[in-house]
Amino acid sequence: VRESDGLAMSSRNVHLTPQQRRVAVALSAALAAGAHAGARGAEAVLAARRVLDAELAVAVDYLVLRDRRLGPAPDHGEARLLVAATVGTTRLIDNVGVRLATPAPEETQITPDPGSSAALPGVRAVEE
Repeated sequence: VRESDGLAMSSRNVHLTPQQRRVAVALSAALAAGAHAGARGAEAVLAARRVLDAELAVAVDYLVLRDRRLGPAPDHGEARLLVAATVGTTRLIDNVGVRLATPAPEETQITPDPGSSAALPGVRAVEE
């Protein structure tokens, strides 16, 4: 459950000054960015971290991707992105569901043939 500004509802929110509250909204913004990036797989954590790194007044305790039951992160399917951070003297926690994209089937992944001089996967070498 969220407040109108996007901050997760918590009894701890009363300890935030108005300025700290504006800063704390970065947590929900980071989770939203991570959930959106989940369509590209485990990049969800990187997208969320970029948002948090842009807000210097947020001290991140952890930012992790886990399965729905908080076990190890899956390669695809349903997951949860969790964050704990301190703003001022107030520790805040939040989480969001993330749908990680299904990896491409092996037959569609491009890899160079052994012995190929291709510098990048999927780029064919020009034979002279």
